[in-house]
Amino acid sequence: MMDFRLIKMQVLSMNFHEEHEEVEGDSKKASMLKIDAAMEASIDSPAYARMVISIELNAPGRYNLDGKIAFIFKFKEKTSEEELEKMLLEADTERLLYPYINTYLTNFIMGAGYARPGIPLILK
Repeated sequence: MMDFRLIKMQVLSMNFHEEHEEVEGDSKKASMLKIDAAMEASIDSPAYARMVISIELNAPGRYNLDGKIAFIFKFKEKTSEEELEKMLLEADTERLLYPYINTYLTNFIMGAGYARPGIPLILK
C-alpha cells in the first residue's frame, strides 16, 4: 500500500550543449542515458521527502544534456527517514517517475529542434 503521493516536480538545473563532431558508425546507437537518485527527508516537516534525480543524456555528435530534477513526496503520516526510504524503495519509485522524466527530456530536446530521442525504457 502506498502511503504517499507525488505532489511536485521541480527542475533544479538543465544544461544542453550541442556537439558538432563527426562520430564513427551510427551515432544513435551510441546514445547513453544515466540516472542517479538521492532521497532526503525534511527535518522541519517529517511528512515530506524529496528525491533528487541527476540525469546525463549523451548523443555523440549531436548533444549532451545534464540536469537535476527534484520530486517532492507527501506522506500520510510523519515517518522516520529510514521508513520513508523503505516505502519509496518498495513502491518502485524510479519506475513511477520514469514517465515524468521521459516526457520532460523528450519535450526539452524536441523543443531544441532535434528529433525525438530514443530514451531507453526502465524495466525491472
